[in-house]
Amino acid sequence: MNRTGMTLIVVFASYAVLNAALTFVVSAGWVAGLTRRVQSQTALLGLRLVPSAGAAILTLTIALPAFLRFEPHRGPETPGTLIVLLAATSVALVLLGVIRGVRAIASTRAMAVRWKALRRQQSPGGLDMDVVDVPSPVVAVSGVWRPRLLIGRDVAAQCTAEELALIIAHEEAHVRARDNFKHFLMLVSPDLLASLPIGRALEERWRAATEHAADEYATKGEAEHRVRLATALVKMARLALTTPPQPGVASTLIGADGIEGRIRRLLDRPPVLPSMSYLWIAPALLLGCAAVAIGEHQGIHAAIEHVVGVGR
Repeated sequence: MNRTGMTLIVVFASYAVLNAALTFVVSAGWVAGLTRRVQSQTALLGLRLVPSAGAAILTLTIALPAFLRFEPHRGPETPGTLIVLLAATSVALVLLGVIRGVRAIASTRAMAVRWKALRRQQSPGGLDMDVVDVPSPVVAVSGVWRPRLLIGRDVAAQCTAEELALIIAHEEAHVRARDNFKHFLMLVSPDLLASLPIGRALEERWRAATEHAADEYATKGEAEHRVRLATALVKMARLALTTPPQPGVASTLIGADGIEGRIRRLLDRPPVLPSMSYLWIAPALLLGCAAVAIGEHQGIHAAIEHVVGVGR
């Protein structure tokens, strides 16, 4: 195999090893209860993306430079079985991420075609809004690149004008925060964490955090607005008892944290939002590891060469 082909195999194999290592770190932190204390939606998103983003950063700043710097310009080299399997693992992770992304897009498009719009208008925030002919309690932002708001006909019929205004403001908060795009990033993320219960638990925690943040944006801390939004949630829950929410990839008013938890939070005092000052720790650690490893490129290259030879 020529040098270019060997370089690609080393890159993919390094990504697989680093992805597994970072997945272990995040999983160990979760089991130990350290990461379960994280409440910020941004921090939860960062934790979920650490294995994929961190592995990519460390591969490009450690493994690839070490290999290019110390790999001798020699003739074709035959890779061993181990490194080929590791590279194939990375390719499989990428393909699985692509498949999840394609399925999400297809599901969203099928939902848009299946649900007939009874009327279309713009929300106060300029968001395209359709009242759709669906009996389920649908209130959702659909789409990643061009999001639109979908409201089921029963929701529009049973909620007051004030409640609808708060519902719309809640969904506009999701659009402002680009929550559908962030969720899409988690879906396509090529990592081992996606197939583990811990990865799914992190996603659910993130979705619940986004719902709470959208509630706070919509109500602006005003007690009257919080009560009205809680009343709207109760109405959605009653509708859901007879007609469960439609499946689809979208941020929905009935979210991951459940109706009861959100109502309790709305009727309680407005929460104090956690400080975001600690969010620099994870990228700083990754960059610090990369900086330290620059001085160890020769040793890293020797380790890579050892793996290349296994199973040859």
